[in-house]
Amino acid sequence: MREKPLLLIADSVRKKSILWQQIRITSFAKKMQGVATLKAEKCCDTYHQTMRRDGSEYRKHPKRVLRAFIYYTVYNAKLAYEDQEGASILLHDVPEEVGLITLISIKEHYGQLIPIYVKMFTRMKGESKISYFKKIAQTDFLIMSKICDMIDGFIGMLDEFYAKNLSSSKKRIESYLTEKAFPFLEIIQKRNLTGLKYEKSIREALTDFSLICQEAEEVLRINSNKKIERSQKV
Repeated sequence: MREKPLLLIADSVRKKSILWQQIRITSFAKKMQGVATLKAEKCCDTYHQTMRRDGSEYRKHPKRVLRAFIYYTVYNAKLAYEDQEGASILLHDVPEEVGLITLISIKEHYGQLIPIYVKMFTRMKGESKISYFKKIAQTDFLIMSKICDMIDGFIGMLDEFYAKNLSSSKKRIESYLTEKAFPFLEIIQKRNLTGLKYEKSIREALTDFSLICQEAEEVLRINSNKKIERSQKV
């Protein structure tokens, strides 16, 4: 049996997501003269031919992540859009889905910076989650992008659980919360964000991601009467 909390703590984030899903990447990139973003969108469609657990096309995920990034940084914080950053967000899961060899192709089409970002996004074989999150924490752009990535993944998982989608379960939610969300939050909250370009955006997105985690904790509590401990050492 799956019980849904009476109060969905992250509903404010869902309302924001409705706004950022209205962003049309192609139109936005053309307006911003984002040549690399336009090329990356086509590559994203080419590389990501697989399906996600919920049956949706995988390519929709990186596009949602970029829309969230644009919403927090360009629309809310009024920051300038960086074309190469946007392109790397669209391509951030390519090595995991297709293989690291694609970084060579990305370098040939985009130059050096984008594959560097894409590689830093990628959790390498044998790399622990904690080491990976500490690597992300070194760069404010990567922090901001990863938060958007995790917001999309985790809130989608919760909504699948409410919809009784078999791809989402209490065990999967608990695993994501304890092995990814809590360690990531602890590492980023220790990071000094003062003066960083994306400071304002990171703080807003971190607050939103924390709400999603609180909702996940409530889901686990009412469905298993279990308190989740932040047991990971970082």
